[in-house]
Amino acid sequence: MIFILSFLVAVVAFVVWSSLRKKPIRSTADMHDLELQRSIYRTAVLGTGSLAGIALLVALSQCITQIPAGHVGVIDFFGQVSDRTLKSGVNSAIRWRELSKCRCRPKK
Repeated sequence: MIFILSFLVAVVAFVVWSSLRKKPIRSTADMHDLELQRSIYRTAVLGTGSLAGIALLVALSQCITQIPAGHVGVIDFFGQVSDRTLKSGVNSAIRWRELSKCRCRPKK
């Protein structure tokens, strides 16, 4: 759920950021108003760009999973178990697939 939400936030922030970058600043007769407009514009561009970047990093971090030592990861996609298993360590896993961590050490 976090992956989908952060990905959507990143897309919306990127669209706003790209439209803000294309929008020209209107010139006014008063120099103070022009500087104020430029400062607001820079803040908006930097804010939306930062938001897009942070949301994208959160979305990408949700695609990484760790399998503990002595376990394997079994991927389940809508009831179909994949032939591919994930070994112990850091792995990339797509979030809309269910991942089960199964113990594979023999019991003593």
